[in-house]
Amino acid sequence: MSAHKSSSVTPMIDNFKNISDKQLIRLFIQGDEPAQKHFIDKYRKWVIGVAIKQFRLDVFNAEEIFQIILLNLIEKDYHVLKTWQGKGKFSTFLTVIVTRACIKYVNKDKKHQSLDDVITTNFQDSAPEPDELIDSINKLEIIQSRFLQLSERDQLLLSYRLIDELQPIEIAKILNMKAATVRKAIHDALLRLKNKLPFDVT
Repeated sequence: MSAHKSSSVTPMIDNFKNISDKQLIRLFIQGDEPAQKHFIDKYRKWVIGVAIKQFRLDVFNAEEIFQIILLNLIEKDYHVLKTWQGKGKFSTFLTVIVTRACIKYVNKDKKHQSLDDVITTNFQDSAPEPDELIDSINKLEIIQSRFLQLSERDQLLLSYRLIDELQPIEIAKILNMKAATVRKAIHDALLRLKNKLPFDVT
């Protein structure tokens, strides 16, 4: 991935802990090797975690999912990666891509028993029809679009709660707020999101 070097001089960054996702991705696209390595290290565990936890894939298949997604992000001169405009968290944007990849992977590779189990586990009584899967993906994309219309505060709270799966008391510590205040703020943010959706969600 180092073949796409930027002609401009990129500042040396030894510590990426305080860099924003927008800065990190900009450096990644420019071909900055330390940034690319940090990006891969950072999101490899996250993607694999989602694939294992949400789709019950084994470690081998989850790793393959990550490689598929990584190729998808960098092919055609980073076309997919460039579509992220820096609004909201990058992990929210990546959720849609991971979900799409996992659903496609599961349906393509049904010959593996473990992947058959994924379908019955996730969708309980029976595997959904292709139309139902497409509908689920479309709804997810709508949710993401409406999510990005929320205020930065609402996006932050919902990201902590729904994506990072933090409890209100944990979020309260991070934001230096009272847990009760955080609970109400999350409830109100969810209500605002639901009101923006053209369909009901539980």
